[in-house]
Amino acid sequence: MTTRSFFLSILVLSLLLSAVYAQNLTTDDVYKSTDEDFLIKIMQRPERDNATIYLFNLASKRLGTYGTAKSVPELVKLLGDDKVAHYARYALETIPAPEVNAALREATKTQKGKLLAGVINSLGVRRDAGAISVIEPFLKSDDADVVNSAYGYFGYIGTPESADFLLKLASVEQYKKYHADALFEVAQQLRANGNNKKAIEVYTAIGGMDFAKYQKNGALYWRIKTTAIEDINSAVTLLLAQTTADESQFAVALKASRELPAGDAVAKAMVAELDKLPSERKALWIAALGDRIDDASKKVSVPVIAKQLSSDDAAVKLAAVKALARIADSSILTALIDAASDNDESISEAARATIIGISGTAVDDAIVNLLKTGNVTQKRQAIYLVEQRRISSAFGLLKDGLKDVETRDVALKALGQVATLGDLPVLLDVLNSAASQQEVDAIKGVLMSAVTRMKKEEATEVIEARLKNASEAQQVIIIDLLKELGGKKAVDIVSAYAWGNNAAAKDAATAALGSWRSPEDLDLIADVCLKIAKEAKDNKTKTRGLRGYIRLPRQFSTIPEERKLQMVKQYMEVATSKADRLLAFDVFTRTPSPKTIDAALAYITDADLKDKAVETIIVIGEKMTGKSEAAANAVQKAADTTTDTELKRRAKVVVDKLK
Repeated sequence: MTTRSFFLSILVLSLLLSAVYAQNLTTDDVYKSTDEDFLIKIMQRPERDNATIYLFNLASKRLGTYGTAKSVPELVKLLGDDKVAHYARYALETIPAPEVNAALREATKTQKGKLLAGVINSLGVRRDAGAISVIEPFLKSDDADVVNSAYGYFGYIGTPESADFLLKLASVEQYKKYHADALFEVAQQLRANGNNKKAIEVYTAIGGMDFAKYQKNGALYWRIKTTAIEDINSAVTLLLAQTTADESQFAVALKASRELPAGDAVAKAMVAELDKLPSERKALWIAALGDRIDDASKKVSVPVIAKQLSSDDAAVKLAAVKALARIADSSILTALIDAASDNDESISEAARATIIGISGTAVDDAIVNLLKTGNVTQKRQAIYLVEQRRISSAFGLLKDGLKDVETRDVALKALGQVATLGDLPVLLDVLNSAASQQEVDAIKGVLMSAVTRMKKEEATEVIEARLKNASEAQQVIIIDLLKELGGKKAVDIVSAYAWGNNAAAKDAATAALGSWRSPEDLDLIADVCLKIAKEAKDNKTKTRGLRGYIRLPRQFSTIPEERKLQMVKQYMEVATSKADRLLAFDVFTRTPSPKTIDAALAYITDADLKDKAVETIIVIGEKMTGKSEAAANAVQKAADTTTDTELKRRAKVVVDKLK
């Protein structure tokens, strides 16, 4: 083989391998590549199907990071291809080579319409300030897209020169939006680059030109913010000038006031302006003051806003209350409590919420002090706040509040929220002072609220000690408390009363066992109730135990199915009346399965229970999902024992569904 033939063979093999590689190319190959030559080859592919265009997308992003001047000629070739030009421009915009700027400027001579607009945009993105003379003529183009891009270019490059050019440029009516947007963009660029004075000049100029209101307001906002960087006092003067301007400019001032630098200068100026404003603006101004949450601003604004709580204007007063929710401290608690008694419910509710939300023990101390020294109205509000903030140190004062008819109702309710374990005997003593059944019920509610926040074992010990010397009425209430607490100790105490001779306590104990709520005590309660049902001497107690027992599988879905069926069997062995026995079928319908159908089927031979058993079996089948031949047969067997045509019809539907 000659040398020439050898090299030709290598070339052919290389081309074949390239073709094979291209056919098996994955997006991951392109996405991870840092090989500029490989990426250029992707951009050179002639296909324009969706898969290839997606590869163009990936390759352009990689070239934007890893490309050099080598990529520029190939990318420029694509600027006239409307399917992939934007991918080429994306890469050109970020390749750090001076050749790109020259190539893009040259491309403006050959491209038209949207493709030309794209090239101009890319020059702007690259901040190519040297292309001003190239781009300027395009401001007079007949193509709106091109004109828009040309204006945008002057905004993007963000130089003082481009700013001056745009400021001197006469606005064309149809392109005012483009002109304003470009000026705004150049000002933003100047600001970002630290040239605040020039940026302020541009923002100011926008405000004086014949542009849309929203554009002028945007410039005003940034003018205030940028001025604050240079001179906070000048920014404040500009801010205050908007308080007498139209609504949109006043809205700009409100937004800017919240965002100006922390410190008392802004707050002092805003406070000084407050009483000059009409009420509708005054409320909004107060809200803005409340959003300045730095310490220096709060020191100035809190006492002034607090004075607005006595305003005759409801909107102003409400705004003050809501503003104080963000900045208030204990120093203005009395004023807030007075507001909490306002006849306007929205104000009173907001004031209470504000006080509840203020953090710190100083506030708790101030509330407690007001509970000692305030008038009746203030005391009632203070008691409510003690309850909401759960200020346990106020327990003694709340107890004293029970002696005053004007505060007794709220003091009683609050006791339940602040009582600790050591206070429980005192709460139990309060029962003796109850003047009516209504108060007994109220005290019972307080005790319930208190014990549910305590540790079960400790609270149970305190209650057990009190039971020994409690009156009959107290025993009844205490037994109910033990039900709320739950736990083995509580179960043991209550079940002992179920066997006692005191009729009232016995009645309370069986009622408590029959309505016990603690899921963790289910097995204990089940054993106690079943024992009572089997061994109690009187029928009332036996029935209470029996129904308390069957309530458990009926009410608690956490009990496993096998255990429920076992409980029903035990129940039916003890239950004697038809009414009691019928209750068991409710357990079956609440646990639909083939097993509960079989369990119910066992009772179709009982004359008293047959009708209920048949209906229950059908209901279970109606609730079941999926297929079960055995369940279908059981339903059919039940249906064959009844003459009720409606039950037979329903049974047929169930059988067809289950088979």
